[in-house]
Amino acid sequence: MTAFRQILLLAAAMPAFPQVRFEVASIRRADADATAQTARMKFGPNRFDAGGVTVYDLLYMMQGFRLYRIQGGPAWLQTDRYNTAAKMEERLPDDERAPAVMALLEERFHLTVHKEMRDLPTIVLLAPKAPTGLKAAGSDETPRITSASTAITFTAWTMRSFTNYLSQMFQSPVEDQTGLTGRYNFSLEVPPPSPGEAWSDRLRAAVTTFGFRLENRKIPTEMTIVDRCERPSEN
Repeated sequence: MTAFRQILLLAAAMPAFPQVRFEVASIRRADADATAQTARMKFGPNRFDAGGVTVYDLLYMMQGFRLYRIQGGPAWLQTDRYNTAAKMEERLPDDERAPAVMALLEERFHLTVHKEMRDLPTIVLLAPKAPTGLKAAGSDETPRITSASTAITFTAWTMRSFTNYLSQMFQSPVEDQTGLTGRYNFSLEVPPPSPGEAWSDRLRAAVTTFGFRLENRKIPTEMTIVDRCERPSEN
Protein backbone atom coordinates (compact mmCIF):
# COMPACT_ATOMS: atom_id res chain seq x y z
CA MET A 1 0.00 0.00 0.00
CA THR A 2 1.38 3.40 -0.94
CA ALA A 3 1.97 6.08 1.69
CA PHE A 4 -0.55 8.32 -0.11
CA ARG A 5 -3.26 5.64 0.09
CA GLN A 6 -2.52 5.13 3.80
CA ILE A 7 -3.05 8.85 4.40
CA LEU A 8 -6.38 8.73 2.56
CA LEU A 9 -7.59 5.75 4.60
CA LEU A 10 -6.58 7.40 7.87
CA ALA A 11 -8.38 10.61 6.92
CA ALA A 12 -11.55 8.69 6.02
CA ALA A 13 -11.53 6.97 9.41
CA MET A 14 -11.18 10.20 11.41
CA PRO A 15 -14.31 11.82 12.97
CA ALA A 16 -15.74 14.54 10.73
CA PHE A 17 -15.60 17.31 13.32
CA PRO A 18 -16.11 20.90 12.14
CA GLN A 19 -12.89 22.93 11.99
CA VAL A 20 -13.79 25.28 14.86
CA ARG A 21 -13.61 23.46 18.19
CA PHE A 22 -13.50 24.46 21.84
CA GLU A 23 -10.06 23.79 23.29
CA VAL A 24 -11.21 23.21 26.87
CA ALA A 25 -14.61 21.89 27.94
CA SER A 26 -16.24 20.62 31.12
CA ILE A 27 -19.50 18.63 31.04
CA ARG A 28 -21.18 17.52 34.26
CA ARG A 29 -24.63 16.27 35.23
CA ALA A 30 -26.80 19.10 36.55
CA ASP A 31 -28.33 19.04 40.01
CA ALA A 32 -31.44 16.94 40.44
CA ASP A 33 -33.61 20.05 40.83
CA ALA A 34 -32.66 21.45 37.39
CA THR A 35 -35.70 22.01 35.16
CA ALA A 36 -36.57 23.45 31.77
CA GLN A 37 -37.54 26.68 33.55
CA THR A 38 -34.08 27.08 35.10
CA ALA A 39 -32.10 26.05 31.99
CA ARG A 40 -29.78 28.69 30.52
CA MET A 41 -27.41 29.03 27.56
CA LYS A 42 -25.00 31.88 26.87
CA PHE A 43 -22.22 32.58 24.38
CA GLY A 44 -19.31 34.87 25.22
CA PRO A 45 -16.62 36.21 22.89
CA ASN A 46 -14.66 32.95 23.13
CA ARG A 47 -16.81 30.62 25.23
CA PHE A 48 -20.11 28.83 25.67
CA ASP A 49 -21.81 28.18 29.00
CA ALA A 50 -24.98 26.18 29.57
CA GLY A 51 -26.72 25.14 32.77
CA GLY A 52 -29.32 22.42 33.21
CA VAL A 53 -29.80 21.75 29.50
CA THR A 54 -30.54 18.54 27.61
CA VAL A 55 -28.93 17.35 24.40
CA TYR A 56 -32.23 18.10 22.66
CA ASP A 57 -32.07 21.68 24.03
CA LEU A 58 -28.65 22.11 22.44
CA LEU A 59 -29.77 20.67 19.12
CA TYR A 60 -32.79 22.95 19.07
CA MET A 61 -30.61 25.94 19.94
CA MET A 62 -28.35 25.19 16.98
CA GLN A 63 -31.29 25.33 14.58
CA GLY A 64 -32.87 28.47 15.98
CA PHE A 65 -35.13 26.71 18.51
CA ARG A 66 -37.37 25.34 15.77
CA LEU A 67 -39.25 22.73 17.76
CA TYR A 68 -40.48 19.30 16.67
CA ARG A 69 -37.79 18.97 14.01
CA ILE A 70 -35.56 16.50 15.88
CA GLN A 71 -36.29 12.79 16.17
CA GLY A 72 -34.55 9.62 17.25
CA GLY A 73 -31.95 8.80 19.85
CA PRO A 74 -32.41 7.42 23.38
CA ALA A 75 -35.13 8.86 25.60
CA TRP A 76 -32.60 10.40 28.02
CA LEU A 77 -31.66 13.01 25.40
CA GLN A 78 -34.81 14.87 26.43
CA THR A 79 -34.55 14.34 30.20
CA ASP A 80 -30.90 14.21 31.35
CA ARG A 81 -29.65 17.72 32.11
CA TYR A 82 -26.03 18.86 31.96
CA ASN A 83 -23.89 21.85 32.87
CA THR A 84 -21.37 22.77 30.19
CA ALA A 85 -18.48 25.23 30.20
CA ALA A 86 -16.38 25.41 27.03
CA LYS A 87 -13.85 27.94 25.78
CA MET A 88 -11.18 28.60 23.19
CA GLU A 89 -8.29 31.05 22.92
CA GLU A 90 -9.48 32.87 19.83
CA ARG A 91 -12.71 34.82 19.44
CA LEU A 92 -15.64 32.63 18.36
CA PRO A 93 -17.36 34.13 15.28
CA ASP A 94 -21.16 34.16 15.41
CA ASP A 95 -21.49 31.88 12.38
CA GLU A 96 -19.16 29.31 14.01
CA ARG A 97 -21.08 28.99 17.27
CA ALA A 98 -23.35 26.13 16.18
CA PRO A 99 -20.50 24.15 14.50
CA ALA A 100 -18.38 24.48 17.65
CA VAL A 101 -21.18 23.18 19.89
CA MET A 102 -21.88 20.38 17.40
CA ALA A 103 -18.21 19.40 17.46
CA LEU A 104 -18.39 19.24 21.27
CA LEU A 105 -21.44 16.95 21.17
CA GLU A 106 -19.79 14.72 18.57
CA GLU A 107 -16.61 14.42 20.60
CA ARG A 108 -18.00 14.05 24.11
CA PHE A 109 -21.40 12.41 23.51
CA HIS A 110 -20.33 10.48 20.37
CA LEU A 111 -23.34 12.08 18.72
CA THR A 112 -24.06 11.26 15.10
CA VAL A 113 -27.02 12.66 13.18
CA HIS A 114 -28.29 12.88 9.64
CA LYS A 115 -30.76 15.13 7.86
CA GLU A 116 -33.77 14.01 5.86
CA MET A 117 -36.89 15.57 4.43
CA ARG A 118 -40.26 14.42 5.77
CA ASP A 119 -43.83 15.56 5.16
CA LEU A 120 -44.74 16.92 8.57
CA PRO A 121 -48.21 17.99 9.78
CA THR A 122 -47.61 21.68 10.40
CA ILE A 123 -49.54 24.80 11.38
CA VAL A 124 -48.64 27.56 8.94
CA LEU A 125 -48.75 31.21 10.09
CA LEU A 126 -49.87 33.53 7.29
CA ALA A 127 -50.47 37.27 6.96
CA PRO A 128 -52.23 37.99 3.64
CA LYS A 129 -52.48 41.54 4.95
CA ALA A 130 -50.25 42.83 7.75
CA PRO A 131 -52.39 43.11 10.91
CA THR A 132 -53.06 46.72 11.85
CA GLY A 133 -51.95 46.09 15.42
CA LEU A 134 -48.46 45.09 14.30
CA LYS A 135 -46.02 47.93 15.01
CA ALA A 136 -42.31 48.12 14.14
CA ALA A 137 -40.14 47.86 17.25
CA GLY A 138 -37.67 50.59 18.09
CA SER A 139 -33.96 49.97 17.59
CA ASP A 140 -33.37 50.30 21.34
CA GLU A 141 -36.05 47.78 22.35
CA THR A 142 -35.09 44.28 23.45
CA PRO A 143 -37.22 41.14 23.02
CA ARG A 144 -39.57 40.34 25.89
CA ILE A 145 -43.01 38.92 26.55
CA THR A 146 -45.51 39.88 29.25
CA SER A 147 -48.81 38.20 29.91
CA ALA A 148 -51.96 38.90 31.86
CA SER A 149 -55.19 36.98 32.21
CA THR A 150 -56.65 38.46 29.01
CA ALA A 151 -53.66 39.61 26.95
CA ILE A 152 -50.16 38.60 25.83
CA THR A 153 -47.82 41.41 24.79
CA PHE A 154 -44.79 40.78 22.58
CA THR A 155 -42.05 43.41 22.35
CA ALA A 156 -39.36 43.42 19.64
CA TRP A 157 -40.27 39.93 18.47
CA THR A 158 -39.54 38.41 15.07
CA MET A 159 -42.04 36.14 13.38
CA ARG A 160 -39.54 33.28 13.79
CA SER A 161 -39.59 33.78 17.56
CA PHE A 162 -43.37 34.06 17.50
CA THR A 163 -43.81 30.77 15.63
CA ASN A 164 -41.40 29.12 18.10
CA TYR A 165 -43.66 30.32 20.90
CA LEU A 166 -46.74 29.03 19.10
CA SER A 167 -45.02 25.67 18.56
CA GLN A 168 -44.68 25.30 22.32
CA MET A 169 -48.24 26.38 23.01
CA PHE A 170 -49.82 24.25 20.25
CA GLN A 171 -47.39 21.35 20.78
CA SER A 172 -47.00 21.18 17.02
CA PRO A 173 -44.58 22.51 14.40
CA VAL A 174 -45.52 26.05 13.34
CA GLU A 175 -44.01 27.51 10.16
CA ASP A 176 -43.65 31.23 9.46
CA GLN A 177 -44.90 32.11 5.98
CA THR A 178 -45.96 35.68 6.75
CA GLY A 179 -43.17 37.34 4.77
CA LEU A 180 -42.70 39.74 7.70
CA THR A 181 -38.98 40.11 8.34
CA GLY A 182 -38.67 42.82 10.99
CA ARG A 183 -39.02 43.00 14.76
CA TYR A 184 -42.47 43.93 15.99
CA ASN A 185 -44.53 45.00 18.98
CA PHE A 186 -48.03 43.56 19.26
CA SER A 187 -50.57 42.34 21.76
CA LEU A 188 -52.99 39.40 21.52
CA GLU A 189 -56.33 39.68 23.31
CA VAL A 190 -57.14 36.23 24.66
CA PRO A 191 -60.87 35.46 24.97
CA PRO A 192 -62.17 34.27 28.35
CA PRO A 193 -62.32 30.50 28.81
CA SER A 194 -65.42 28.49 27.99
CA PRO A 195 -66.24 25.21 29.74
CA GLY A 196 -63.94 22.47 28.42
CA GLU A 197 -62.02 24.84 26.13
CA ALA A 198 -58.25 24.28 25.94
CA TRP A 199 -55.72 27.10 26.25
CA SER A 200 -54.46 26.34 22.74
CA ASP A 201 -57.95 26.94 21.34
CA ARG A 202 -58.15 30.32 23.07
CA LEU A 203 -54.71 31.25 21.79
CA ARG A 204 -55.62 30.21 18.24
CA ALA A 205 -58.70 32.46 18.44
CA ALA A 206 -56.53 35.35 19.69
CA VAL A 207 -54.04 34.91 16.83
CA THR A 208 -56.74 34.87 14.13
CA THR A 209 -58.71 37.73 15.67
CA PHE A 210 -55.54 39.83 15.64
CA GLY A 211 -55.32 39.41 11.87
CA PHE A 212 -53.06 36.43 11.24
CA ARG A 213 -54.27 33.27 9.53
CA LEU A 214 -53.48 29.71 10.63
CA GLU A 215 -53.69 26.78 8.23
CA ASN A 216 -53.05 23.08 8.85
CA ARG A 217 -50.87 21.61 6.13
CA LYS A 218 -48.41 18.83 5.47
CA ILE A 219 -45.21 20.41 4.25
CA PRO A 220 -41.75 19.00 3.44
CA THR A 221 -39.58 19.71 6.47
CA GLU A 222 -35.89 19.08 7.07
CA MET A 223 -35.59 16.86 10.12
CA THR A 224 -32.53 16.14 12.23
CA ILE A 225 -32.45 12.40 12.99
CA VAL A 226 -30.26 11.27 15.90
CA ASP A 227 -28.51 8.02 14.96
CA ARG A 228 -26.31 7.62 18.01
CA CYS A 229 -25.62 9.36 21.33
CA GLU A 230 -23.92 8.15 24.51
CA ARG A 231 -23.80 9.58 28.00
CA PRO A 232 -20.47 11.36 28.48
CA SER A 233 -17.91 10.65 31.16
CA GLU A 234 -17.74 13.68 33.44
CA ASN A 235 -14.65 15.86 33.56
